[in-house]
Amino acid sequence: MKLNILWAFLQVSFGLAIIMLIIRQGFFDGAKVEVGYKYYAEEPDSKLGGFVFPDWIKMPANTIVNAGYCLVGMYWMLKIFMREQQGSVSSQEAYMYYVFAWMAIFYGPVQFTRIITQAPRSAVLDQWVTLPFFAWVAVWAKTLLVGWSMQWAMALMISSSLSYNMIFLHEQGFEIALLLHAINGLMPLWTAFNRYPAKDNLFNLICLVVCFLDFTVVKLYDLELGKFHPFFTGFSGHFWSKVGDFLMIHFACRLLFNISEAKKLQEESATVTRLTSKPSKSSKGSKKLKIK
Repeated sequence: MKLNILWAFLQVSFGLAIIMLIIRQGFFDGAKVEVGYKYYAEEPDSKLGGFVFPDWIKMPANTIVNAGYCLVGMYWMLKIFMREQQGSVSSQEAYMYYVFAWMAIFYGPVQFTRIITQAPRSAVLDQWVTLPFFAWVAVWAKTLLVGWSMQWAMALMISSSLSYNMIFLHEQGFEIALLLHAINGLMPLWTAFNRYPAKDNLFNLICLVVCFLDFTVVKLYDLELGKFHPFFTGFSGHFWSKVGDFLMIHFACRLLFNISEAKKLQEESATVTRLTSKPSKSSKGSKKLKIK
């Protein structure tokens, strides 16, 4: 069980290290990313309400909100670890959660670094590591539908990472890649949702979609919301988009967890039906005696 968590940690950290190394070499220094406080509605002030933060924290709300990613990741890691110990979650199932949880835990510091430094390379890293989240949802949902395939999972995750190069092909390359990832993740997820219906999953799906819209649309109107009301210069559209982002991770886990449980129930029910419908040897023997 502990090795399962460690294996997921090593895989996620290795992938993140490779991306950071590539960025460090300067291959993406020409990428157009939004850097500077002018792109945020939150005022560059170390004060938030009655709280005073260190001078290096210029946007407190947009900084502390990143703790939400770590909390969501740790919550699901602990929950699945306990269920794995109880035997209600298989090792393969737990692995899917652990990878997703580690991705969330690592993303918190990545986004934190971008907000604090406002450095172009930090912005590139922030954008790049967003894409594998959606790719892993596609891998996860596909696994529920047809079973686990290491080759297919690796191919999808590598192609997901390579797709970030779209920023060099179009001004909105990242947004296009993000949209394609969202569609690619939603298609198998929708199929699994319909194949294995579960209680409360419609609610989870609606929450997931609402959080995605919050993550994308509200962030786009960050500056406009700041002009609309002073409240959004403290808790800005960017802040609420991040809340929607880590809640999207949470509801994706809930949705997939319920689908997985519904799949188990269907398989158990099918097994029981097959066993009860199969005639026993004694009944076959009695039928032969009657014929004689």
